[in-house]
Amino acid sequence: MNKRAADISGRKKRIMPKIILLVTSICLSFLMAEFVLRKSRPPDTGKSYEFRVPHPVYGWVLQAGASYRNYLPEATVRVSYNSEGWRDVEHSKEKSAGVFRILVLGDSFMEAYSVDLESSFHKRVEGMIRKLGVQAELINMGVGGYGTLQEYLVFRQEGIVYSPDIVLLGFYVSNDVTNNSMELEAMLVDVKSEIHSRPFLDPKKTAEWKIIPVDIDGARRRYEQAQSINYPLGKTLTRRSVLLWIVSEEIMRVVNQVSSFFENTSNSDNESERVHIENMRLALSGVHYCNEPPEFTRAWDITKRILFRLKHDVESNGGRLIVFTVPSIDESRVDNEKERVDSSSHAVSGCLKKTAGYNRLHHVLDELGVELIDLLPEFRTVTQEKGVELFWKSDRHWNSDGHAFAAERVVSELTKMKLLKSSDSIPGENNQLGQ
Repeated sequence: MNKRAADISGRKKRIMPKIILLVTSICLSFLMAEFVLRKSRPPDTGKSYEFRVPHPVYGWVLQAGASYRNYLPEATVRVSYNSEGWRDVEHSKEKSAGVFRILVLGDSFMEAYSVDLESSFHKRVEGMIRKLGVQAELINMGVGGYGTLQEYLVFRQEGIVYSPDIVLLGFYVSNDVTNNSMELEAMLVDVKSEIHSRPFLDPKKTAEWKIIPVDIDGARRRYEQAQSINYPLGKTLTRRSVLLWIVSEEIMRVVNQVSSFFENTSNSDNESERVHIENMRLALSGVHYCNEPPEFTRAWDITKRILFRLKHDVESNGGRLIVFTVPSIDESRVDNEKERVDSSSHAVSGCLKKTAGYNRLHHVLDELGVELIDLLPEFRTVTQEKGVELFWKSDRHWNSDGHAFAAERVVSELTKMKLLKSSDSIPGENNQLGQ
């Protein structure tokens, strides 16, 4: 071996221990950081929207069989979806003799990913009704982000096969009407193609039932892009490590900041930006304006047509439709929302205290002959006058007490309506709707 080769070999032998020591130190530091972080934040953390898979009819569905931990400052919630993709236990499609079935439709409040399954609205209702002596079975088909049309389509394609005696529709006044309108949804997005991620009832075809379908190819492309951004270090690896999850979130934050910077600097039309902000305010708060904007008049007309169709199909299947309101934290604590509603040039004054949107829903359902259980008055009483916390402050959804309170009020109203009857009170017959 010549002198040059010997020098290189010698340097390698001296450097290798240093490299090994460096790599070992990095690995030990990583493991130590992972160990410390797991004490405050569990691995396998996720959010519901990460498990919403594009669907050609509904727009998106929950990933069947998926499981994750929803980390909130107030609690850590284990969330899992059954083999059909619902936040629920498994259910047989065939209804057993003597069983009183209730199907629950709604959005994220009904999906209930912010509380344990046993603390969720539908599980609470099921337990309360069983205590009344009724062999009840609650089936939950709530999905985060759904509007009334998507909920109707879920009933038509999947809910109907369970032959429910009652269909409970949780109506979220704050955004369900907006979700039903392509016109209003377009005000909330920067990229117009994004509104085609959900189906819409064609507003131009008032004399017929025509649905504008989902742009499923575009939805899948956006889903794949979102997955690559949400998990830049790899989905499986990121979700198994708390440290990598935090690093991944930081990368997402930086990417979003850079994207926002270029969007803002490239938009030199201040008037266009002002109009966009005003339109967003309208779409987000217009349902509560004292003077109903024409965009919401059209959106309510669409919503009424969907509710009419849902009522017809539920009754044709031998069931009964009951709508209950899903109060938001801002609606329950009016003062939190008043300034935001009043700040828009579209509103003469904020009408949240007068519940303009809720009054409109009452009027629509009265015309359709659909019973409404309005939870807002009692939510306001409990939160404002008694100071009871019914919402998580972090994600603004009902906490366990909120789900329990809503379930208690709904069961109380169903009992007053005489819609619940035990098998003992109907000799020789299965549990069924009161006449």
